[in-house]
Amino acid sequence: MAKIYLKAKGLGFCPGVRRAIRMAEKVLESGDKVYVIGDLIHNEGEMQRLKMQGLRVANCVEEIPPDAFLLIRAHGAPPEIINKAKGKGVRIIDCTCSRVRRAQITALKLFQENRKVFIFGDREHPEVRGILGYIGGAGCVIESEEELENIPVGEKVGLLCQTTKGGDKFRKIAQLLANRVGDLRFEDTSCPEVERRRKVSIELAKEVDIMLIVGGVRSANTKRLKEACERLGVRSYLVERAEDLRQEWFEEGEVVGITAGLSTPLWEIREIENKLKEILRRYIRR
Repeated sequence: MAKIYLKAKGLGFCPGVRRAIRMAEKVLESGDKVYVIGDLIHNEGEMQRLKMQGLRVANCVEEIPPDAFLLIRAHGAPPEIINKAKGKGVRIIDCTCSRVRRAQITALKLFQENRKVFIFGDREHPEVRGILGYIGGAGCVIESEEELENIPVGEKVGLLCQTTKGGDKFRKIAQLLANRVGDLRFEDTSCPEVERRRKVSIELAKEVDIMLIVGGVRSANTKRLKEACERLGVRSYLVERAEDLRQEWFEEGEVVGITAGLSTPLWEIREIENKLKEILRRYIRR
């Protein structure tokens, strides 16, 4: 039975998520109708908390009444959505993360240089869809280096990445493209905080027998933290709520590690930490 637990350093929201939450809370205090299309951030617990404060979730611009506020999610949105909302009198509050904004601008610059734009990322991720929107959908999304084998690349190519991607895979794709094209310009648009969280999580995983990764199941960076820990051979579990914890997970092994995704609030981490203490209460030592 596990006896102690350790936490990764510097958990909580990344700056981009923190800013989006702060902006949402401020406008919600006004008492006006406030909408978001999709999730402001990829964390169900935090979204529920904001809904209790009055945040409304819409599926499209057509569902939002004139004079209401529309929060542009931290992942960004295609210009088409923003322009359509403005056109019907909806008031825009742009919560796009600055790192995502940089990726959007980078894609646009590469496109304006008449380059074929490649984006290393997840095709269905809202951030990637937003980036594509800035270049009229003309980019090519690739999820792995193997996909490049059957894709014509041309002579002038631009490459960037989803902010939660990057790393060795991105550099490998850049090298493969460099071997095939005459003029390649690539920009590492990954977020440094993603890499920092990955490193502290891996450091912790090397010291424990079991890892708990706290965060939303739809959060890209949270899922990659779990994958990184599993590659070290550590039993790893992604948990959204305290109720997700199972006592049988801790029947083998001595030490439990806790890390979390960048969109995971501290209150959610504390709830899971308290539940873990309850499960291990006879064995915890400080």
